[in-house]
Amino acid sequence: DADKLKAAEEQYKILDKALAQSIGIYAPTISSADSKALFEEAGSIYTNEYKPAAENVFKVAGSGNFDNAQKALSGLTDTTNKIIANYDQCFDNRVNNAKKTSEANDKLYLILTCVLVAVIIIGIASAILLGKYISKIISSPITKMVDAANKIAIGNTNVNIDVESEDETGMLAQSFNKMISGIKEQVNI
Repeated sequence: DADKLKAAEEQYKILDKALAQSIGIYAPTISSADSKALFEEAGSIYTNEYKPAAENVFKVAGSGNFDNAQKALSGLTDTTNKIIANYDQCFDNRVNNAKKTSEANDKLYLILTCVLVAVIIIGIASAILLGKYISKIISSPITKMVDAANKIAIGNTNVNIDVESEDETGMLAQSFNKMISGIKEQVNI
């Protein structure tokens, strides 16, 4: 039937155009040399063998010679299979590359997680050590003042607090030494 043949030919032209657009979109995304070669070979087979043969099938069928058109169409089976095999291999290569990338990302994730944990542990240890050091700097003069106060409480006024800092703790120690001097003067009066 001529209408069915014309509709099939129009459908073929639409699919041919869609394939060309898809190839144009997909081709730049191929990174593997093997896949590029397979993709280009499939495109070459399509352009140089399949497309002319398909157009010939429509031409022969349009002339009413359906038996020869059917034979020509059957002859495209190997060509079609080769194109499909190349595209399938491109897809398999893409999947394998994606798996490799995923595995590399998993390894990187593990490494970065270990580094992050190590940095956190080092940070916590540093914070603890720094806290102990600062605590010692602050508590050491106060401990000296407590010891001096205990000695004064039992009557020993021969106490002197040596604090070299000039912060609040140092000022407190100086005031404490003045207080001890005042107590000594009162005791000596």
